[in-house]
Amino acid sequence: MINKENKPKTVIKKILSLQKGLWSLFVVASLALIISPGLISTGVKVEGLKVGSIAPRNIAAPEMIEFEDKEATAGEEERALAGEFKPVYLLDLSVFKESEGKIEESALSGLKKIMERGVVEERGPLEEKSREGKIYIKEKGEVRANQVYTLSEAKRRADKSAREYVRVNLRFSPEESERYRREITRSVSPVMVNIQKGEMIVRRGMKINSSHRKKLEGLANSQKRADMANVFGLILLVSAFVFITAIYLKRYQPKILASMSNLVLLGLIVIMMTGIVKVFVALEEVWPRIFSGYFLPVGAASMAIAILLGARVGILVTLFLSVLIGIITGNNLGFAILAFLGGTTGIYGVNKVRHRADLIRAGLYISGMNIAVIFALGLMSNDPLFQTGGNILRGAGSGFLAAFLTIGGLPFFENIFKITTDSKLLELSDLNASLMKKLLLEAPGTYHHSIVVSNLAESTAEAIGARPLLTRVSGYYHDIGKVKNPSYFIENQFSRNNVHAGLSSNLSNLILNSHVKDGVEIAQGNKLPPVVVDVIREHHGKSSKKYFYYQAQEEREGGAEEDEFRYAGPKPQSREAAIIMLADAAESGTRALSKPTPSRIEERVKTIIDDHFRDGQLDECDLTLKDFNIIAKNFTHVLTGIYHARVEYPEKKPVRPQPVHQAGAGGGHPGENNNKRLAKEGKNKEEVDKSPG
Repeated sequence: MINKENKPKTVIKKILSLQKGLWSLFVVASLALIISPGLISTGVKVEGLKVGSIAPRNIAAPEMIEFEDKEATAGEEERALAGEFKPVYLLDLSVFKESEGKIEESALSGLKKIMERGVVEERGPLEEKSREGKIYIKEKGEVRANQVYTLSEAKRRADKSAREYVRVNLRFSPEESERYRREITRSVSPVMVNIQKGEMIVRRGMKINSSHRKKLEGLANSQKRADMANVFGLILLVSAFVFITAIYLKRYQPKILASMSNLVLLGLIVIMMTGIVKVFVALEEVWPRIFSGYFLPVGAASMAIAILLGARVGILVTLFLSVLIGIITGNNLGFAILAFLGGTTGIYGVNKVRHRADLIRAGLYISGMNIAVIFALGLMSNDPLFQTGGNILRGAGSGFLAAFLTIGGLPFFENIFKITTDSKLLELSDLNASLMKKLLLEAPGTYHHSIVVSNLAESTAEAIGARPLLTRVSGYYHDIGKVKNPSYFIENQFSRNNVHAGLSSNLSNLILNSHVKDGVEIAQGNKLPPVVVDVIREHHGKSSKKYFYYQAQEEREGGAEEDEFRYAGPKPQSREAAIIMLADAAESGTRALSKPTPSRIEERVKTIIDDHFRDGQLDECDLTLKDFNIIAKNFTHVLTGIYHARVEYPEKKPVRPQPVHQAGAGGGHPGENNNKRLAKEGKNKEEVDKSPG
């Protein structure tokens, strides 16, 4: 049975793992393609630039280029062939084996000398093929063509007994000749043309000659040539970064790694920013006074990721992007350093972003850091002052551009990926919102309780490093489901009669359960963010409704199971949800104290936290024991301020007015007797008027 239940979960996990793997491959391939020099060529199309045409603009080499001048190399090969190549002939000496033992030794010796020299039918074809009257005999080497015998000459020179063995034994070999030709051409070093980075190939308005054309073709070919080793290296480098990012997320940010949408968001921002950088580098060739590595808005990606996914992930991705920028800009370390420090500064600047305008401030921080870094790099490189000044202006502009890109991009990412930022939460914190007004009018006791819980939870979240604004908004809406049946909850029962007194424990249990379900439905219907809906769903966890559980035990003969009287859950999955759970319980428990002294409040708060901890309600969130101590202290401090004891005002007894003549006779003021009574009680009028409220 267990295996059958777990099977769907296993299938879902496998599907998610496959999706994550495929997405990782897509990110790696996309980044490698973008970084590859061939995607956006910074060179020039040479099709329209023919010899004799006019150059439309200045064309300089973007990097050091070396290419072979094939025409010059071919010329060198021709010269080498003209000086060294000879046709190759093969010498056949098999006739000696045929004549051995058949003729005298002296005749055989003469025959050998004739045949080793070479015999041809006629000398004419031999001389035609020869170079400068020479041929190359493979078995002998280079010889002059006129030193070879014709068949008639050889027979005349041979002994009569050996003449029948004289025959043509020298023949031309096309295969050996071609091989010899290749050996000569291979020995010729190719003629290379070197163009230094920044070297002007042709200026605007100049007439293009053959030398310009060769260099332009070499530039175009070098940029089009697919260097597989380079591409493979890029794939390995990007894969290593993706792997390290996955390891980091698994170890320190498992929730981000578990969410496919978060991974898509992360990869998409990195791909988009890398593409923007690539375009800016390409535009530098067209508008070098504006676009350069100092103007790259890398801080936009850093700030967006920090706001949407957290500062730690933002710093890791900023490091990754900085390395990629260094590669894209021709292994420029200065641009990589500038991108990392500027991006990291942007992450610091958006640490507490509440309004869109705060992003402008973060952009100013980036600009300030860029100015400092560019000035330092200029001093280190001994750049001219005017050049450093121009770079500083570009760096300052980069910060503002990053801020504007972030302002424009954040709403898109928030809506598409359903991520709730502090800016969105700030909008929801308005107590004049229609849903909060409805809660105030229909369940005023719950409204007041929610305000106290939100204030209590917000200060506590800030103390332990959680998200204060999310906690505050979640506190406002955590009990929104009570608007459907407000009178069934004690804070909204303004008479002394408890509605649940006439209900069975089962029905009361269902009513309490429904307020969580109703709250989720109302929140979703009003399009509250998913993180707030999660807190509404989780703020009671699977805690027990002990009052009705004990009531059920009394009502039923066989008793009752406590699990029947637990909320459906799930347990809090985030620190914010756990804080709301504890704040909700602490506020209700403290309000129930008849004499809320500081010591009793502290004891009640600690008991509530301990009960939830022992009941396992906090097992699935990230709170630590240190956090529990901070929460207890903060709850006690705030609740003591809310539910402090008050000094009772003394009752003033009415004083009967006396006739004037009696007062005059006694020589006293009309209020003198009342003052004397107050004096007897140990108080004067000023003390009564100044009694604390």
